Order: sequence, then C-alpha cells, then structure tokens
Amino acid sequence: MSEVASDPGNTVADGVPKCPVDDCNLTVDVILRSSDGESFGAHQFNLECYSASFPPAASTTTNSPEEMTVELTETAAVLRLILQYMHNVRQPDLSKVSFLVLSSLAEAVEKYLVFSAIDVCKVFMDKLSKDDYPSEVLMYAAKHDYLDLADKAARLTLGKSDSEMVAAAEGLQAPALVILKWVGMHSLIPRVNLY
Repeated sequence: MSEVASDPGNTVADGVPKCPVDDCNLTVDVILRSSDGESFGAHQFNLECYSASFPPAASTTTNSPEEMTVELTETAAVLRLILQYMHNVRQPDLSKVSFLVLSSLAEAVEKYLVFSAIDVCKVFMDKLSKDDYPSEVLMYAAKHDYLDLADKAARLTLGKSDSEMVAAAEGLQAPALVILKWVGMHSLIPRVNLY
C-alpha cells in the first residue's frame, strides 16, 4: 500500500508552512510539527470545529512561527490525513495507506476526538482484522471499548500463543485486562493432539 505523498515545498513566506489540504485558501494561524519534523499549516477554527480536544481558537494569540508551533507525537503521514478530516473536503481513501499509518491514524483520531474520522478508521480496522492484523485490532478495539470488534478480532487470534499476544499488548499499550480475558478464553479451547 502506498503512503500519502509528502510536499517538500510546503513553506510559504515568513517561514509559515501552508496547509497540506489541496486548494485550501484559509489563513494559517497555527503550525503543527510532526514527530518526524515536518511542519504543517493549520487553522485554529478548523481544529476547534472538527476536534473536541484542541484548544478553542480564541484562547491563543501568536505572532511568530515559533510561537504558533505545536509539537505533536504523530508522524507527518498521520497529520496529513488528520488535517484532511478537519476540512470540508472529500475525505482521504484509507484503503491506500499502510496498516501502520492506518492504526496510528485510528489512535490519533481517538486521542484528538476527530469524530468525522473515528468510525471510518474503525471500519477499516475491522476489515484488516480479518487479514494479517487481528492481534493489533483486538488491542485497539479493547482500548477504545469497541466490544463487537474486539470479540470478532479475538476469535481470529485463538491460534496465537500467549507470548505472542502479550507482546502485541505491550507494543500497543493495551489494557492488561484484555490479555487476562484473552488467556481465559484461550484456555477454554480443547487441545487436540493429532499425533
């Protein structure tokens, strides 16, 4: 799967990066810097309207690009997608992003409460639980209380060992209760010796 392309020439006058959303003409009044160092122009009003966890537009006053910059823990690929969900434009095609980017996006939209993206990410995570990522989807679903999705994904992990599931839970910072429930369910499976 391809990643969303980077725009290396995204800086406009005075060191303020432009918005990564195509044809966006809104004034940039906040800069978001990704964990991998890429900066994106954004709009406080949009962040307030499309997210329930960014500060209100009226609460910040800034002058220089340094004062306008907010350091975030998400990668550039994830921020680029989030910012598309914070505009009144066609939403990105998530079938074209890798599982790593999708799962990071799913976590980020939960963190920032970007409601326009939460259910879309959940649908794509559900689809990928049937492929190669049932353990990761189980941890995501349990962490965010998506019980139906957690149940579906858990059934797809029953062939995995306890150590594989513990490693997946640790890597995704899943609640310990998820592993305890999974081990309990896993222990109920009859062991058949075919030899």
